[in-house]
Amino acid sequence: MVKKITLLVMIIMITIYPSNAYALRDDYKSDGNYIEDYANIFDDNLEKEKKNNFISLLNEYNVPVYLYTIEESHSYSSRDLADELLYQRVGLDKDGILLLIDMYNSEIYITASGNYAIKIMDDDRKEELLDVIAPLIRTDSNSVMDKYYSIMNRYFTEGVKSGLIIQQEKSIELKDIIIAAVASVVGFFGSQPVFKSSAISNPGKKVFSLMDSSNMNNLLIKDAFFNSRTTRNRIMRSVSSGSSGGRRPTSTTHKSSRGGTYTGSGRKF
Repeated sequence: MVKKITLLVMIIMITIYPSNAYALRDDYKSDGNYIEDYANIFDDNLEKEKKNNFISLLNEYNVPVYLYTIEESHSYSSRDLADELLYQRVGLDKDGILLLIDMYNSEIYITASGNYAIKIMDDDRKEELLDVIAPLIRTDSNSVMDKYYSIMNRYFTEGVKSGLIIQQEKSIELKDIIIAAVASVVGFFGSQPVFKSSAISNPGKKVFSLMDSSNMNNLLIKDAFFNSRTTRNRIMRSVSSGSSGGRRPTSTTHKSSRGGTYTGSGRKF
């Protein structure tokens, strides 16, 4: 009964999650700026000066690039929050890039939407950007604006990498989770009568009593052990010696709760 109640609670939580995600959307609308420092980690005068850099990116490449910091508590993942912030600024599946610095959770997340921006922000570039920006947040926060701008300007100048692959992130759908959970519960409770009957039948009989006086006992045991030994072979894997390993560049995408397509990556700092 406890397992049934737990399963019901899990299903309800998973089902209502999307509606909770929608609740944050009116709270994070754009103020019209490309740098929105609600965590107050940047110098005010320097912030006003650096905003012009991001305006120049829009004018030259027609892709808005945003920098958003937050320090208030919230119950959403960095991915969900970053995707929603970008949606509020560019709309659904329109070109745009946003870097979220979440001081409350000590997380940084880069997200991009729109056909061109998703191609520009391939997986390697996202990780490179995070490698550079994340350490600066605690040590030299004002330099984040310049570094972010210079990296994005370089990406736009270099353009989309040749042979880029757009790859959809593998995800488990809600229906699959429910089906698997129900099947597990049914299997568990369905096996109870078998367990009980096995436990109470012939209570005085030993499990291996049929084999006690048989010469086949040792043979069977040895055969089982021999087979287990011969099937445990170690398979060696080849590991790429370089970071790219000759593979084609990839931009891995995911769906937001609104149904939009984004590519993103994040980490703790």
